[in-house]
Order: sequence, then structure tokens, then C-alpha cells
Amino acid sequence: RHKVELVPMPTIPDVFRYAKAASDRLGVVPVENTSWGAIAETIDLFVDPRRSLYIQEELSIHIRLALLGHKDSPRPKTLYSHVAPLEHCKKWLRRRLPKATLHAVASTAVAVRRAAQEKGAAALGTRAAAKLYGLDILEFPVTQDIPNLTQFLVVGKEKSTVAGSQKSSLVVTLADRPGSLLALLQPFDDEGLNLSRIVSRPIPGQANKYVFFIDIEVAGVRSETAMRRALRRARSACDSLRVVGSYPVRKPYRS
Repeated sequence: RHKVELVPMPTIPDVFRYAKAASDRLGVVPVENTSWGAIAETIDLFVDPRRSLYIQEELSIHIRLALLGHKDSPRPKTLYSHVAPLEHCKKWLRRRLPKATLHAVASTAVAVRRAAQEKGAAALGTRAAAKLYGLDILEFPVTQDIPNLTQFLVVGKEKSTVAGSQKSSLVVTLADRPGSLLALLQPFDDEGLNLSRIVSRPIPGQANKYVFFIDIEVAGVRSETAMRRALRRARSACDSLRVVGSYPVRKPYRS
């Protein structure tokens, strides 16, 4: 086993900058949540060729949220969390804390730290964070009836060397003409490859121009061969195409 130093970063761009600074560094960033959808900040960093990194693997976690606060303030007036938990729990919050003022912050860790420093405040976060920052668990789990899965990507300067690729991710720009998107997608359909994610992001400074972040499921030698054939055809339909990772997908964890 290698000794790994864990370095917390306040924002997603900070994680990218840290991982890009040296080849022996990796970062972990969220890419999608089942309630909030794709994390635009992460996608934008991948589609920017000046800041992009390679995807090493995909992780996911079933997040079970807790209401963290102070036992002497069971009805907090202020609640902090990341925007994704606030969206996931909005019905529960309207029912349980209808008078609380909600504040979205950079992460659940920041939320728990803010709540720990403020009398009468609470946070949506994990039970582990409560112990770390000295808060009480006021309620757990929150909205357990609705799955709350967040996908994360491990990123680094070098291409993945982990065996067993199950996904490939592309960044694509297309000509602004009828049928260009169809021409890109058709080769993957012809090869029987499933596109599990297509996210479009605006190109800064160019009206009605978009860049696409695409995930393609790849499993086994036959799929890898089909992927190579599809990519050869797809490149001819694009203005640009970058493969930002071919990587394994891990089974979901539970918080």
C-alpha cells in the first residue's frame, strides 16, 4: 500500500489546479447528483483545454444526509449546505424547517463548519462531519425514501493506467450546420455503444455555440474495438474531439 496524503480543497477549480501541478497528484471532484443533475463547474473545467485533466476512474456514493446542529437549538433559524443537498431535501425542509433561512455554500464541509461557529445554525451533512466539528446529530437520516447518489471522478495529469475500462469520456465541438450532432452520434449507434451522458455547455464569447461532454459505456474487448471504429468515424464529423479518459467504474459506496 502506498501512503497517501489527503489534502482538502475549498473549491472544484482548486482541486483541478492542485492535481495539474504535479504528475503524482490526483483529485476527486463531483460530476453529477441524482437530484441536482450534472455539476456544471466540473464539466466546464473538463471542456476547457487549458485546465482539463484526464479521468482516472469513476466513484459514486449513496449519501445519507443528517441534520447537524446544536441540541439546545433543535429548531435552527439558519441552515447551511451545498446546493445539491438543499435541492434534494427541499420538500423535507419546507415541512421540517419552514422558517429557516437557507444558505448555499461551496460544500457540506464548509456548511458544517459555518454551523459549528454560529449559534442557532444547522447544516445538512454527514454524521462523520458532526464528530469532526463538534455538532450534534439532530436527525438522521433525512429524506431516506429518495436515493441520493453522487458520482465523482478521479482526475490527474496522466492518462489512466488502471485496467478494465468501462467508460470513455469525450469533449467535442461541432460545426454549426444541420445534422452535425446526428453525424457525431450515428457511428456509436451503428457500433451498439451506449451514450450514458451528453452535456452541452456554452462556448464563452460565442453566441449559440456549444461544446459537448459525452460519456460512452465500454465493456470488454469487443466494445473497445467497436469504440475505436466509432471514434475514427466520429472525428470526421467534428470540428474537434478529445478523449479525456478511458477508465473503470467502481461499485457505489454508502456514507
